[in-house]
Amino acid sequence: MRRALCGLAAAVVVITAFGDVHGGDWFRRTWDGVKTDWRRNNAWPEPFNYVDRDAAVAPFAVMIAKGWQVQHTLGAHHFDPETSALTELGKAKVEWILTQAPAQHRTVFVEQTLNAEETAARMTAVQSFAVHVTPAGTRPEVYSTSLRGRLMPADEIYMLQKGYQDSIPQPRLPAASTGEESP
Repeated sequence: MRRALCGLAAAVVVITAFGDVHGGDWFRRTWDGVKTDWRRNNAWPEPFNYVDRDAAVAPFAVMIAKGWQVQHTLGAHHFDPETSALTELGKAKVEWILTQAPAQHRTVFVEQTLNAEETAARMTAVQSFAVHVTPAGTRPEVYSTSLRGRLMPADEIYMLQKGYQDSIPQPRLPAASTGEESP
């Protein structure tokens, strides 16, 4: 035991003496590194949880953005096929997007067509109508997109809603009790 302590003391003296001669305070830097590693190991996993949580939640932000884009995409049925002007349905949708949607999601997307001039005419129609809907001095955001909006015929939507309402059981009260307990 005594030899081990003497050897350790001699090693510390030698390291301290040669540390200043050969490249500065490497012993202090090494000891600081050991302390830092010890603190990281004892704090684990707390510092790394935040990065893992962010990585797990990041895809949801992309899904939400794509969902808003699909909901705010104007398709062929929102435009007159001959003039590329907005139909009444298209005007109502643009007005809703620019006035009722949450402020951070007030962007209008126009579905691209095979003809670039037709897409440009549709975007111009949306922008000229949107200027009248938005407050003065604000410029509405209108972009073209290759993402297709979801379409479902109105009779299908009606049948889905009717089927749901028909499947709801009739409300019933429990049978009246006579006040006597049965054995």
